[in-house]
Amino acid sequence: MADQVPTWNYVAVHLTARLTIEATDETWKLGQNKPEAARLGAADGLEKSRIGSRTDALGGLMRGHDAE
Repeated sequence: MADQVPTWNYVAVHLTARLTIEATDETWKLGQNKPEAARLGAADGLEKSRIGSRTDALGGLMRGHDAE
């Protein structure tokens, strides 16, 4: 993977609502197209990180994410 640049992992959700939720639009980028070892290594780092918000939850999502 030396020829690849790092990418950001993220989960974004856009809700459309008035009195009730009418629609959701989700976007996930959790290490797809990377070998499992790289994805799990990134999840380890996120779960231990003290930088950012809810990085532990993002790491957990990466562990449960189907990389295919």
